[in-house]
Amino acid sequence: MLIPESNQPVAEKVSQLIESKGLKKKAVAEKAGYSEQILSDMLNGRRIIRVMDMIRIMEVLGVDANTLFGIVGKKEGEMITINGSEFKEIQIITNENELIASITDEDVIEKDGYKVVCVPVSD
Repeated sequence: MLIPESNQPVAEKVSQLIESKGLKKKAVAEKAGYSEQILSDMLNGRRIIRVMDMIRIMEVLGVDANTLFGIVGKKEGEMITINGSEFKEIQIITNENELIASITDEDVIEKDGYKVVCVPVSD
């Protein structure tokens, strides 16, 4: 898998969020602890977006992982929908292709000290 494919849908969603919030990429990069060039490289598929990068970017943008991955709420038994595509599972893996965590129809998935929590949308 190439870096641009690996970074999707996060790179696209980050770009959309930056634009929709009226922010400057340079300001977001600096607040996340990156140069503007490094953020640009991540968003344009020249640099892999790691889990720690996602956490820093989420904090700056004030969004959760569901928003960053474009995940909409679902009912039990339904597929996970991301940017219009349906999936039965989302896996978070290291650069060495080791599974860190998995998002399925369960609420909490934990692997190697990482925890992914699916937070239901409150009415």
